[in-house]
Amino acid sequence: MLAMLFLMFGMYFNSMLSKHAAFEMQFALRHATPIASSLIFYQNEATTACYNVATNKITCPAGQIALPNRTGSDPSMAYGKAFRSYTDGQNFIATTLIGPSVGGVPINKRGLDWLMDSLNRQMSYSVTVGYYNAESGQIILSNTGSSQVQQERFTGQLPGQLYDGQPVLLNNYTHEDLIGP
Repeated sequence: MLAMLFLMFGMYFNSMLSKHAAFEMQFALRHATPIASSLIFYQNEATTACYNVATNKITCPAGQIALPNRTGSDPSMAYGKAFRSYTDGQNFIATTLIGPSVGGVPINKRGLDWLMDSLNRQMSYSVTVGYYNAESGQIILSNTGSSQVQQERFTGQLPGQLYDGQPVLLNNYTHEDLIGP
């Protein structure tokens, strides 16, 4: 009888703890931060592989950029399985998630908020952080440093089917025509 009482108390305590804000923050740090870190890693690798600083030009042809997996990464978070980088060959290099779930973590509204927060805290203005908005059909940029009330949008095209809330890291080398209100 006492064992049953402890079991019931433990189940109740566990359910209360899992709804606590500190538990959610710990969950966010354990899951959003590694995904954000990998997005940043692959964006840096794509930029290193495809951008020539001396000529100020993108050197890769348009399309997906071939990159090796991050050393020690979990297979569920491998390049080509969870992450992909693209270029149009002239103006931008972008890295994004392939699907709405990475390593078993769904990138739903709450997951996107945690991920965007983590990306914005880790990034400088040299790389723009954004997400695909299905309603507008565009990528909304969140850390452009713009003082405009209206959010800026990336109007370039990424290949493939994009999903609502899909995070995107972007290096835009020509700010003409590709970023606007």
